[in-house]
Amino acid sequence: MAASASASAFASALALRLMALGSLRTPTLPRTRPRVYDRERVAGVSSQSDEALMAGYARGDRTAFDELFRRLSGPVHGFFLRSFRDAAVADDLLQVTFLKVHRARAEYRPELPLRPWLFTIAARVRLDALRKRYRLREDADEERLAAADEAQALARAQESAADDASGRAASVREALDQLPESQRTVVHLHRYEGMTFPEIARVLGSTEAAIKLRAFRAYERLRVSLAHLGPGGDDVT
Repeated sequence: MAASASASAFASALALRLMALGSLRTPTLPRTRPRVYDRERVAGVSSQSDEALMAGYARGDRTAFDELFRRLSGPVHGFFLRSFRDAAVADDLLQVTFLKVHRARAEYRPELPLRPWLFTIAARVRLDALRKRYRLREDADEERLAAADEAQALARAQESAADDASGRAASVREALDQLPESQRTVVHLHRYEGMTFPEIARVLGSTEAAIKLRAFRAYERLRVSLAHLGPGGDDVT
């Protein structure tokens, strides 16, 4: 599914997956089209905060989940797509993430911001996938993965042909893609999700100093790569 795919279609697939795993006796996810008497309730949840919706979902509110998925599936899918550059992989990891959210819903503390909690789960899913990709031990941490990834990125950079992309958007996308995955992830969370460096450090299970260093290296590489675009060319928004 692409980031713009129907939330209701995914919700139905997720419900079937949860049923198959024995997590639910019947689907607890919302219907494709709410009935007339549900419309007022649907309108009500749309005005609630992410945190209130998650608390409602933990209590079994199916409509709250539908709204949460509508709001957050795109950013989470984008996080995986930026990391792996493969829509099919992003689709799979998005589903794994929301399955884990379902299983951990009772552990969520409503007084804490939801997005860092959600992206912490997504980051663990990403970490597991990268361990498999690089054939690393199950206890390989974020820094070990970053070292393996940066080594591969350096090898790719040495073998890559000259950049023939045209247009600012294409240049920015290519510059981002040339970054090591560990740096791309930090840029994505910082620039696209608006997280602070301390929040990113908590999400990725790293230190603030390590995250700041990765961000500095990433933005410096982007500045050099996009210098030909002139002033403001390194703006990746």
